[in-house]
Amino acid sequence: PVIGGLVLHLDADAIENLNDGDPVETWQDLSGEGNHATQATPANRPTYKTDIVNGKPVVRFDGVDDRLFFPYPGVTSSVTAIVVFRQISVIERNPQILRGFVDRASKLALQGTSDRELTFRPFAVGTSQAQTTPLPVGDFYLGTAVYDDASVEVFVDGDLKDSVAQSPVSIETVDDACIGHDGSTATDFYLHGDIAEIIIYDRALSMEEREDVEQYLGVKWLGWTPPQYDLIISSTEGGEVTVPGEGAFTYDEGTVVDLVATPDPGYQFVNWTDDVGTIVDVDAATTTIAMNDEYQITANFGVIPPNCVTTATVTGTACFTPSHGSIEDLTAVDEATLPVEGKPELVFPHGFFSFNIEEVTAGGTVTVSITLPESVPPDTEYWKYYDDAWHEIPMTIDPVDDRVIVITLVDGGLGDADLASDGRIEDPGGPGNPPPPPPVVVGWEGSPVNRLAVMAPWLALLAGLMAGATLLVMRRRRARI
Repeated sequence: PVIGGLVLHLDADAIENLNDGDPVETWQDLSGEGNHATQATPANRPTYKTDIVNGKPVVRFDGVDDRLFFPYPGVTSSVTAIVVFRQISVIERNPQILRGFVDRASKLALQGTSDRELTFRPFAVGTSQAQTTPLPVGDFYLGTAVYDDASVEVFVDGDLKDSVAQSPVSIETVDDACIGHDGSTATDFYLHGDIAEIIIYDRALSMEEREDVEQYLGVKWLGWTPPQYDLIISSTEGGEVTVPGEGAFTYDEGTVVDLVATPDPGYQFVNWTDDVGTIVDVDAATTTIAMNDEYQITANFGVIPPNCVTTATVTGTACFTPSHGSIEDLTAVDEATLPVEGKPELVFPHGFFSFNIEEVTAGGTVTVSITLPESVPPDTEYWKYYDDAWHEIPMTIDPVDDRVIVITLVDGGLGDADLASDGRIEDPGGPGNPPPPPPVVVGWEGSPVNRLAVMAPWLALLAGLMAGATLLVMRRRRARI
């Protein structure tokens, strides 16, 4: 929970590849400083024991000859050491939990004859030390030792037990500090007990920092009830928080809560605002927040800005708005650049358009609203050329604004030129409508006219002439008779 100044972190619950009763040759340091605790002599290795405290394992020291060494962590003055431990029995005098982690003679030890006191001395013999009241054998405790260049303090389970004044002094360091013994050749000072976790900082933690670490360890090992905090979630117009929802939610301290913000069609997620200090990514619609306090957060949405381009036929401007995802690489396409074979016998008054839709759910469906420069006829169709063929795409006309058509595209399916379910739709296509019926004749000025209307007078004259000629022929025949 607190990282700054961390120089040693040993956690029995993080030990891997050991079974109950196995000797511990190396206890890995999790601080990143490489201060691993080791024991080269097989007979002096402590034992890994499972399911000992709160269902978790510990490292057990036998009180006879078990101990581990770790490199001197470079603590030259102020320090904070926190240990989860217990005494199993009283075997030797003054068993050492930690030794040599500040000065050669610095110690965090148990002192006394029966129920022993937890004692912390940061410097040499004769300097100040703080100690607790006796701690009953057999119980697990959370012991904290702090030196801040002015006073020596010792805490048990988060409560201050003793504080004494101590000015900084010259220190004598050692190559290796020790766990479970004083590190010398002495046959006493061995700990008969269990250690669950050790955390050392090369500075004095603030009260708030210390309490955070103690709370973390107390919940983890001693079954403390974690504090609870409320998370209040709201959203702006254009979407909603679907996970965990909107309103007030209560979580244990340290809980990592999943957050998912879902935009409405035509809107996009913008960011999270307000108490966002523990949100992993404030610009991501799907992220997490760590509950370390009371928080109120807001998911913000905005209208997806239209992407516009001048049509290839220069009829005006066409604007594209996807239901989700983003339009990229929008360009106008000249009809003459597309294959003629198989092309529908339609007129494409605005030419064609090429664009990609990015950030689409793989295999998902997207609708695209296209606002054209002018109203479209009710028999308009949308066609695309891809995969060496022409394809008609599902299309509707907006009932409110007949300049707007809506096409439906499927990632990796109908309407996706790359045919890959990859969260990216490629879309070269355009709207077309049937051509008008051809004119029946061309008038004197080149304008369409009705052929019958033009020829009617001439047909009537021709019929009259034919009737007169017929009558004249009949009269001549009668005269001859």
